Amino acid sequence: MNKMCKYKTFSMRLFPTKEQEQSIRELSQISTQIYNHFLGLNQKEYTTNKKMLDNYQMHKHQTVLKHTQFKKWEKLNSKASQATLDNLYSNYRSFFNLSKKDKAARPPNKKDENIFHTIIFNQCGWRFKKNGIVELNKIPIKYASHFDVKNSKIKEMRITYQNNKWIVYCISEMEIAKPQEKQIENKVLAIDLGIKTLATGIDTDGQVVIIHNKPKKVDKYFSKQIGKIQTKKAECKKDSNRYRYLANTIHKLYNRKNSQKKQYLHTQVNNILSMNHHTIILGDLQVKKLMEQETNKTKKISRSFGRSNISMFIDFLTYKAEEKAVNVIKVNEVNTTQLNCLTNKLFDKKIELKDREVQLSKEIIIDRDLNSAINIYNRWYNNHLAALTPPLDLSSVLTKNNLLSWVK
Repeated sequence: MNKMCKYKTFSMRLFPTKEQEQSIRELSQISTQIYNHFLGLNQKEYTTNKKMLDNYQMHKHQTVLKHTQFKKWEKLNSKASQATLDNLYSNYRSFFNLSKKDKAARPPNKKDENIFHTIIFNQCGWRFKKNGIVELNKIPIKYASHFDVKNSKIKEMRITYQNNKWIVYCISEMEIAKPQEKQIENKVLAIDLGIKTLATGIDTDGQVVIIHNKPKKVDKYFSKQIGKIQTKKAECKKDSNRYRYLANTIHKLYNRKNSQKKQYLHTQVNNILSMNHHTIILGDLQVKKLMEQETNKTKKISRSFGRSNISMFIDFLTYKAEEKAVNVIKVNEVNTTQLNCLTNKLFDKKIELKDREVQLSKEIIIDRDLNSAINIYNRWYNNHLAALTPPLDLSSVLTKNNLLSWVK
């Protein structure tokens, strides 16, 4: 059986002394200074010549500066300095790509030197020693991890400060046996993403998949509890014991809220991928453009979009599907809600967000998200006839799942 490489991320806890913690924070400040300095150079270069410095130019210039003008930069590992510039270059590339689609996109901004920012060590900058000590940028620090870090092929380390704890995320290369190719049926699942119901899908067999929006309920519950504690905190004297206790409680509630939402989304994505579909079609829901519509610029709708975690669901589904060799394709979903899946014509009356059902004919009413999912499936099918996937039998979908109601 052939071998293949896979990257896995695991974490380890650091226990620095006060002096070591101060040294780590100093390294973060140096990294931030490098980022801000070259951000300013790029802004000047763009103002003068309408172009940016490329990555090679920034690396070369940084090497000269740290030996002449900024001697303090020599304290930071060279690979960590390069990773900082790589991050800046990547941010600018993302900005220019996004600005082609969204004119409201904002360029990278300066970072606050008083806030700890992640330090990235790539390929070097660490060394494991005896008695649970790891040298990071030549700073010996005690660590603890459930993984065998000494014998792992670590390619990158990221030092972060989370929940008042020093955490290092290690990206390790692992050799694993290449699994035998799994026989996947030529089935397609089309999914419509929404607010009230996170996802409504229809597959080739006419089965309907519904994912209820539990992350929204979790967010709503914890936001209510956090709001109560914030009210009590506002009545306390700043920096008092009570004030710090309530601030710590709020921090813990935020972490619990985020972890529960992520856990639920992971579970739902795994359930979808276990259904043995060859291709998953997603409606390309652009939340930002949807929110720019005048009818959606209300506090209630904006909060609902924020609590739904649609983008996180798409990210989880995309990278997990890649591991299982499942194709994820995004389809333009313009007018899929406004289109009658039975007649393939626009509805006479515009369907609003508050409308949960649509009337396909004088006799048939179905869920609006199911109507949209069927339209997404048909739109993909009409452009992929060579996929040899059978068309969707609408009559069997409606009767098999008992999702229609008859108008009296």
